[in-house]
Amino acid sequence: ANHTPPTTDHSDAFFNRWRVLHFANVVPPDKRILDLDQRLIAEETGAFLWWALQGAAEVARTGAIVETETSTKLLQTWRVQNNSALAFLFDADMCKFDREATVSGQVLYRCYKGWAKDAGHRAFGRTGFYDALTEGAGEVDILVKTLNNQIQVEGVRLMTPDAPRQTGV
Repeated sequence: ANHTPPTTDHSDAFFNRWRVLHFANVVPPDKRILDLDQRLIAEETGAFLWWALQGAAEVARTGAIVETETSTKLLQTWRVQNNSALAFLFDADMCKFDREATVSGQVLYRCYKGWAKDAGHRAFGRTGFYDALTEGAGEVDILVKTLNNQIQVEGVRLMTPDAPRQTGV
C-alpha cells in the first residue's frame, strides 16, 4: 500500500508484529511491465521459494528478523500517526524525552488537550490518554505510574513556557 492503514490498536504488541517496507524506486510508465506478476510466477517461483527458505533459516538461526533503520522509522511514524498522545510527546515544541524528568499526569493531559485542539487532532479522554501513553511506552521509554493517588509520568518534560515546574529540572 502507499499509505499505512489507520488503527485503533496502539499497543506495543500490535506494532511489534509489523515490518514496514519502503520502496523508493519509481518505475517510469514507459518502463513498466504490465504482466510482471504473471511473468514472475511463471519464471521465478523457484527462486522466490529458495529466497523465502533462506530467510526462514536466518530467522531460525538468529531468532530475529533484521530491521532496517528506514523500516524502524516508518513503523514509528505509523505508530505516532495513529496515537495522538504519542504525536503530542514527539512534538519537540511541546515535550522532550528526559529520563530524569517527572510531570504530573493532570498537567500533561491538560497540555495535551490544548495541543490536540490546536493541531486538529481528536483528543483522548483522560483515561484513554493514560492508556495510549502506556500502550506506546515501549516506543518512547516513559513510565505512567500512580503515586499518592496521583498519576505521574516519568521520562518526559514539558517544553511549553507556561508549564509548571517539573521534577528533574
